[in-house]
Amino acid sequence: MMINEVLQWIKYAEGFPTDPQACIGAQKELNEALLDRSVLLGNGFTPSEADACVIVAVHASVIGFSDLDKKKFQNVFRWVTYIQKLIDLLKPKSAAKEEVDSIAEKTVQSTKSADKPEAGLSTKKSDAGEIRKLLKRRRKTPEVDAVEKDKELSVSLLNRQVGLIRKAWKHPSADSLLVEEIDVGEAKLRQVVSGLAKFCNPEELTNRRVVELLITNVKPWKLRDMMSEGLVLCASSADHTIVEPILPQEGSKIGERVLFSG
Repeated sequence: MMINEVLQWIKYAEGFPTDPQACIGAQKELNEALLDRSVLLGNGFTPSEADACVIVAVHASVIGFSDLDKKKFQNVFRWVTYIQKLIDLLKPKSAAKEEVDSIAEKTVQSTKSADKPEAGLSTKKSDAGEIRKLLKRRRKTPEVDAVEKDKELSVSLLNRQVGLIRKAWKHPSADSLLVEEIDVGEAKLRQVVSGLAKFCNPEELTNRRVVELLITNVKPWKLRDMMSEGLVLCASSADHTIVEPILPQEGSKIGERVLFSG
């Protein structure tokens, strides 16, 4: 995690206004930053020390959101809701809140007093470890593990876009995999590896529109030495003998996001 990014969000948290009208600009900035990610910093869905600092600063304004505010700043509302489901971070008189406040304050002070980038980075790693330990505390007991497993993650955490498969071919070292180059309106095509070889021929997929699950807040991964930058959303029969990519609505455009009502 880059120290300048952490400093940016600490500064944001310190300067977050208390006046409801003055909050609008700050909430808009945060909403845009969370457009394609689940947490402020890092990869995946694990909150960072930056998330801990910022949520303490913005929580009071977010819990007072009207229905219109929830739509206007839907990424901020989703982010706060998501982190609150992971931990009892901001319950009144919560020990978790007090500890996060303490760590956030220590993070700010240690960053201000650091004379060298190396020293600041070392301190940040220490604080990051403490916060990650706090964020995972509820998962230490079997009872909590069972509750967490039963919880549903919001589908809105995934970024789904309409894509056009420009090219498809068999994976050179895996009979069950296909490799596709998919156009989602970006500067370059996305390469995606999927397990569709026994269900679809490459020729059938070429120039075919699909709904692609773009999980943009995790790094690309390798499948049999081939880089994959997304997931193709498919439907299957009950016995899983038929699997086909889901077609987007007629008239949809390449790169258009697919949303769920509510």
